[in-house]
Amino acid sequence: MVTNQVVITEKSAEPSFRSEAQSYLRYQVDLADKEVIEGVDAPTSTNDKILESAYRCLSKFGYSKTSMDDIAKEGRCSRATLYRLFPNGKDQIIAEVVAVNTEIAFNKLKLVVQESKSLREAVILSVECAIGILEKNEALQTVVVFDPEYILPFLAFEKMDEIFKKIAELGSPLFDLWLSKSNSMKLAEWLARIIFAYFGSTSEQLKLNQTKALEEFIDKFVMPGIKVMAEDSEISS
Repeated sequence: MVTNQVVITEKSAEPSFRSEAQSYLRYQVDLADKEVIEGVDAPTSTNDKILESAYRCLSKFGYSKTSMDDIAKEGRCSRATLYRLFPNGKDQIIAEVVAVNTEIAFNKLKLVVQESKSLREAVILSVECAIGILEKNEALQTVVVFDPEYILPFLAFEKMDEIFKKIAELGSPLFDLWLSKSNSMKLAEWLARIIFAYFGSTSEQLKLNQTKALEEFIDKFVMPGIKVMAEDSEISS
């Protein structure tokens, strides 16, 4: 039975989160009973607090209804402070929220996958973890529901290609232990496309957020192709 148990302590937390990510972590990681997260400091810098405030505002109001005044009020700071740190306003703040969110997500994936005993286990854990992160991201869920027009431009074919390319670069280290660099990138992109299709599917039979269903899906539709990749990596090495 594959679980996503992660224990992060001072000794085991190898990834080095930058200051924004350290405090922002408590809003993005899964704090379910199976996970224990220690050593995460409360936000200290004004920049940290602004990012947390923006995340909370997005979670409550969505993108279009979140204003600089809302972020300032939530963060208990002035508009002047916001514009001093983020001269380009709300879009710059949200872009930084997305950047930190992405960094934390992939650092968490690395922590989850690093104890995998096999490529199959690494694939299952990475998909399971990624789906969990997306499902529990309150800001993302609110924006998708109330501001789909903000998301749609990124779903155009040319934009999606850029997104999947970036995901391939960030996700490839998850599988480098078993595959060549190029095949690791292919696998990361492949899994990202599966996850994207899953969230866009209306089928009630596809339940990849359930471990057993995910394992069956990976064994039937993913592992055969991965075996070819693994063989190719062995030949090239």
